[in-house]
Amino acid sequence: MATKVYTPATKKLLDGDIDLLVDDIRVVLIDVADYTFSASHEFLSSVPSGARVGTPQTLSGKTTNNGTFDATDPVFPSVTGDPCEALLYYKHVTNDADSPLILYNDGKQTVTCAVSASGGATSIVVDALAENMASGTTLAFSGGTTATLSSGATAGARSVAVNALSGPVAANETAEGAVQNTGFPITPNGGNITVTLSSSGILRLVP
Repeated sequence: MATKVYTPATKKLLDGDIDLLVDDIRVVLIDVADYTFSASHEFLSSVPSGARVGTPQTLSGKTTNNGTFDATDPVFPSVTGDPCEALLYYKHVTNDADSPLILYNDGKQTVTCAVSASGGATSIVVDALAENMASGTTLAFSGGTTATLSSGATAGARSVAVNALSGPVAANETAEGAVQNTGFPITPNGGNITVTLSSSGILRLVP
């Protein structure tokens, strides 16, 4: 799954104030109806308690091999409450006010058009995809044209096949696309919820 890094966390990571392997890194399910992501948010106190679904889980099996942070898929036990559409990672300290936010993942990735595509085109050249996307995924580009994938696209792909475009897409326009098999949205029913983390890792610190 594609991941957004909170801006204050970037400095904390670089300064060594957050150690992904050593610190108590937790993850919580988020109801986006009650929380709007902002990269400027710094502590868990910025996230309303009503937006947090289930009990936060401490990540285990953490690794940082080859510049990639990864962990064992977390299991949230006996989850009830609102539907959830995102994961939020934070460093637990003592309370919400001093627990820094690190990462936010809403199961989407940013798709950037690399070469302008004209109306009627059935493929779009893009910057390398971070994750897989399924056939039928809708991409609403920033210039106003919406594209629908006519076949699946794999991580690393530099073009996507689409139904004939209704209008042009200019180079550097972006769109948010759902990552395949994220499981979001999740509707709790009182049972356990296992979240499958990205096959390419939670966070890559190198290209």
